[in-house]
Amino acid sequence: PVQFHVHLADEMATVTFFGVASQADEDGTRSVLVDGRLVPFDSETQSKLEAVERMQAVIEFNPDGSILRANQNFLGLMGYDAEELKGRHHRMFCPDALVKSPEYKAMWERLAKGEAIDGEFERRNKAGQAVWIRANYNPVFGPDGSVQRVAKFAMDVTRAKMEQAESAATMAAVGRSMALIEFDLDGRVLAANDSF
Repeated sequence: PVQFHVHLADEMATVTFFGVASQADEDGTRSVLVDGRLVPFDSETQSKLEAVERMQAVIEFNPDGSILRANQNFLGLMGYDAEELKGRHHRMFCPDALVKSPEYKAMWERLAKGEAIDGEFERRNKAGQAVWIRANYNPVFGPDGSVQRVAKFAMDVTRAKMEQAESAATMAAVGRSMALIEFDLDGRVLAANDSF
């Protein structure tokens, strides 16, 4: 017998059919017996998924990193059309140094094993500009427990990252031009710059 599952979707509903196919008779004919069950999404689950799709930049991958689909928020953030992404690899969004690193390969190995990954990541949009995202990569498991796909939910944090970098640069400039010293509440010196 062969186990399988099929996802059927339209605008109104999503249904998954879990089943087993086996040879129906012993005389060698090619008939197949299919036994299974339909598992519909309820309206609450569907509403939650729609809320995530409205608010987050969402992209889904095969466990090897090839792109399956991206929602409009993701497409807008990165400057692509859906057809430009389908079947391409996640690496198209990453700086070259990251793609060539052992950490990048390890990330996809971890995801394929079912480990979620969360953090802030620098990515590149279609124009090659840096885009910073706060994202989590979530393995999606099939009925057999194996990773079927990876869903990434992301938010654009580029502006906050740029403001943080500007603030750090301003403080560094002040530290180079002025004598600075930091005390705790008891008057003990915590830090002093080279100008002090």
